[in-house]
This record gives sequence, structure tokens and C-alpha cells, in this order.
Amino acid sequence: MARDIRPPTNEDLLRFQSKISSCPSSSGCLEWLAGGSTDRPSGSYGIFTIDGKGYYAHRVSYAWQKDNTLKSNEAVRHTCDNPRCCNPDHLIKGTHLDNMRDRSARNRCNPVTGDDHYSRTSPELLNAPKGDNHYSRLDPSKIRKGDKLPKVTKLPDSEIPKLKEDLANGMRGVDASKKYGLSQAQISAIKHGKYRK
Repeated sequence: MARDIRPPTNEDLLRFQSKISSCPSSSGCLEWLAGGSTDRPSGSYGIFTIDGKGYYAHRVSYAWQKDNTLKSNEAVRHTCDNPRCCNPDHLIKGTHLDNMRDRSARNRCNPVTGDDHYSRTSPELLNAPKGDNHYSRLDPSKIRKGDKLPKVTKLPDSEIPKLKEDLANGMRGVDASKKYGLSQAQISAIKHGKYRK
């Protein structure tokens, strides 16, 4: 969601302000009250929609209130360690590397150590065959290809030649997807011989 943010209209600013707490928390954070991302276990970042596209709310806050030259490759870092905070005084510009250094310095990366580390819980993984000792190098016949792959499509084998002929004659994947009742990924996999030859 890191992309350049256009300048705000008055309507944008009013909509944005309505989604932030009006009273700062005890740490001075102005928290995002609306929806957010759910892809981070440490806490969700607020999401603000502009022209139908989602942007991290703290990036919008920084761009609109501090630095309207913010580029998509620049990180906006929280000095307060609160991902929902949109207080521009708690936000600073930096690089991805700066952000990772912050994370390490503040002990937010939580590496698995001690008895919970996989080397202790599953020591057999340390001895898994690799390189020239891997099964695919020792016995290449065990590598599943073509007919040995599972049949994951609901298309009968008799239809595969027709599908491949349609594709060879210029039918687009999206059209083949509709005609044969398969996903575009399945069409592509069949076309390239990954599922069925």
C-alpha cells in the first residue's frame, strides 16, 4: 500500500479527521478508529481510502500534515511504536532499513529462541537431505510431472485437447476460463503442462 499520495481536498481532510480520535491517549497518540489491516500480528495499521485505493492512515497523515513530497519508496516510522497512531508529531520519514533497525533496537522482532526454536522442537529438520543428497537429484524419476500430477481440475481428460486447441488458436485465458468453468490459474497450468499434458 505504499504509493504516492495525492494532495487532499477539503472533503478528504474532513473524512480523514472524522476517523481519528479527538483526544490523545496518555502517550499522545491520536489513534485511527476506522478499519485497518489484519496482516500484522503486532497490531493493525489504519487504512484510509482515497479514490477507491487503500492507503496506510499514518502515511496519509504524514504526507498531508508534514511532508507532501513523500514518495512510495519512503517509509513512515512510528516513534511511539503504535501502528494505529496518526499523530504527525509521532511520525518520521526514513527508509525500510531504518524501520528494520527501529524494530530490532526496540526488540519488536521477537525471534524464536531457546527451547521453542525449531532446531530443538524438530531437530530432524536440521538433517534434511539437501543439494546432491536431495531425492530429486538421487532419483529424478520421483519428480512428479504431467500425468503423475494430481488431477485438480473438474475438466474431463477428453476436454483437454479441445482446450489446448482453443488456446493455440488465440483464445484468451479469461475466455477459456469462462467456457470451461476453470480458474485462469488452472487454464495457465494446463496450457504450460503443469497439471495435465
